[in-house]
Parts: sequence; structure tokens; C-alpha cells
Amino acid sequence: MLMEYFRSKKSLNKAIQKLTQDLALIENDIVERERKKWFDEKIKIINDNESEIIRRCENAADERELVMMEIIEKKDARIKDLELAVIDIKNKHRSFNNQVEENEAIISQFNTDLGTAALTLQQLSGKFNGLTDRVRKLARDVDRGNKKLIEDGISY
Repeated sequence: MLMEYFRSKKSLNKAIQKLTQDLALIENDIVERERKKWFDEKIKIINDNESEIIRRCENAADERELVMMEIIEKKDARIKDLELAVIDIKNKHRSFNNQVEENEAIISQFNTDLGTAALTLQQLSGKFNGLTDRVRKLARDVDRGNKKLIEDGISY
């Protein structure tokens, strides 16, 4: 019986080792199944939510595109306003330049007319001086004549 005890202990140890190995294999299988189950559940959740995620991403992209289009439209409107303002300023500048040229032409004409008037005044002044001198000369002659008449005793 003792032999049988040792044989049974030996076979029992082998059986325990085999069972321990089987238990380790079963535990590995359980861990592997849990991992597979976890992965399958993860994939299922991703698949279930994938369409929602894609839809939300598309909606967010559409919203961003709308916001960008609004910004672009505002910038385009601002650019058009600025272009119109530039055109208006150019027109005003052109008008101002035309007015300056017109004023320069008027000033030039005025200076020419003023020069002509000054020359005419000089000529008239010369004539006036000549006439004044002649009148003075005549007045002296008349005064001399009157004195002579008075001295000679002739009266009118």
C-alpha cells in the first residue's frame, strides 16, 4: 500500500500539475475570451456610434463652412466698400486737380489781365501827366495873359 501511496502521490502530483496546466490554459482562454469580448464590444460601440460621429463631424464641418462663408461674404462686402471708397476718392482727387488747373488758368489769366491793366494804367498815367502838364502850362499862360490884360487895363 505504501508503494501504491507513492505511485498515487506521484500520479496525483502529475494530475495536479496537469490540472494546474489545464487551469492556466483555461485562465488564458478566459483572459483571451474577455479580451476578444471587450474588443468586440468596443468595435460594436464604435460601429454603433460611428454613424453618429460621422454625422456630427459633417454637421460641424457644415457649420464651420457656413461661418467661413459668412466671414468671406463680410470681407468681400468690405473689399467692395473699400474699392468704391477708393474710386470715390480718385474721382474727388481728379475733380480737385481739375479745379486746381482751372484756378491756375484763372490766376494766369488774371495776372495777364492785371499786367495789361497795369500797362494801360501806366499809359493813362503818362497821358494824364502829359495832360496835367499841358493844363498847368495853359493855366500859366492864361494867368500870364490875365495878368497882362489886367496890367494893360483890358477887361472882358
